[in-house]
Amino acid sequence: MVDVKRGNVILTVDDEEADKYFEKGYSILDSFGNIAKASVPSEKGTLQKAYVEMQEQLKMKDAEIASLKGQVEMLLAEMSKPKTTQQPKKTVNKSTSDKEE
Repeated sequence: MVDVKRGNVILTVDDEEADKYFEKGYSILDSFGNIAKASVPSEKGTLQKAYVEMQEQLKMKDAEIASLKGQVEMLLAEMSKPKTTQQPKKTVNKSTSDKEE
């Protein structure tokens, strides 16, 4: 006997029937109730919902990539600017202890 799940419905079926239920869209559960073999959604509504969610995630990732590319371009431009280094001025501190000798 094996447990299969689709949505919030969990059924206990014979081992021989598990593949039939898997083909119908049920996930096969292990003895702890975790999904051992996930089914692929076959219902049109479920697939459309997953498609819309993936499109939203793709838009967010594209925006993040564009932002990161802009940051990289700014950093590369900053690195390619010629650097002007000034020599630090040497300062001489005359202490009063030198005069006491």
